Amino acid sequence: DSAECADADACVPGHVCSEGSCAPDLAACAADDLVGGVSAQEARLLPEMSITGLVACETNDDWFRVSQAQAFRVIARYDRGDAPIVLRLYAAEPQLGEPVDRSEPSAGEAVVNAVAGDYLLRVQAAAGAATGYSLELQTGIACVADPYDRPWRNDERAAAREVGYGRISGTVCAEDDDW
Repeated sequence: DSAECADADACVPGHVCSEGSCAPDLAACAADDLVGGVSAQEARLLPEMSITGLVACETNDDWFRVSQAQAFRVIARYDRGDAPIVLRLYAAEPQLGEPVDRSEPSAGEAVVNAVAGDYLLRVQAAAGAATGYSLELQTGIACVADPYDRPWRNDERAAAREVGYGRISGTVCAEDDDW
């Protein structure tokens, strides 16, 4: 549900007050000057800190470069009432392949993890949406969660994750059994 408002100051970034309710501001997409870049080639380096005031738009993906010497996690936070955004993390190679990690749909938060290396982060909004969000880069992660640990924890037999045939790429950590 959209928040009620009297003016635009009552709405989160990426929203305007329209007829008493906060609604996505599609015009904000063109004015988002904090964006990392509109293509993989234009991606800016994501610093180790929180960045606020960003807007994800369906017609304009946001791209950031992540270069770390240790395991890391990127968290995008947005209003739970907004359309979800999706994070995709790619190896920084001339030709983009399959994502190394992809966030699972979740209300208010999207997360990707990776081991040390150079990556490109793609932020995508849902169709017809403009979602205000913040990004946080966390480093020094002791054990990076793999795609099989999300959207639920699979660290006990009762929560075993079903996988198909073929090779899977997962992470095994102390104190974190995978089933």
